Amino acid sequence: MHNPNSFDNIEQLILDVNDTWSIRYSDGKQDRADYGKYQFVHDRLTVLSLKRGKKHLFFVYTPEILATDDFRRLRVRLIHRLQPNA
Repeated sequence: MHNPNSFDNIEQLILDVNDTWSIRYSDGKQDRADYGKYQFVHDRLTVLSLKRGKKHLFFVYTPEILATDDFRRLRVRLIHRLQPNA
């Protein structure tokens, strides 16, 4: 049974064209998640912070974990999010 207050059993993160994140769980349920306050972007390490309510979840990515183009797109998306006037 899916617990909406839990981040257990995450199967997939989905980012749509409106810059909205969704978390899909292994039971098929899907919840919306917002950007958290704590993003970090570097050439060799990127940390994505998402939140649901008061709960924060951190995803740590390196170039070895994601495909090259996916890692680049994630970094570009977060850089533009961190620097909206850039």
